[in-house]
Amino acid sequence: MEILAEILLFCSQQKAKTKTIYHINQNYEQLKSHLRSLTAQGFPSIKKGKYLTTQRGYRFLTLFSQLQDMFKY
Repeated sequence: MEILAEILLFCSQQKAKTKTIYHINQNYEQLKSHLRSLTAQGFPSIKKGKYLTTQRGYRFLTLFSQLQDMFKY
């Protein structure tokens, strides 16, 4: 879940897959699988080969952050 959140945070501004690979520090196959899964659920959109976090993706990030906060105590 942390990797998925990191991808969505990174894609808050349009990012190409290559830049995402370097930033997330995952190999190509792993990232491709994560992006395919996230895109299928509507978390990022893809336009002209670049990924951009959607409103649904931001909702995921909000809920994920709240869940992390709950486990800090």
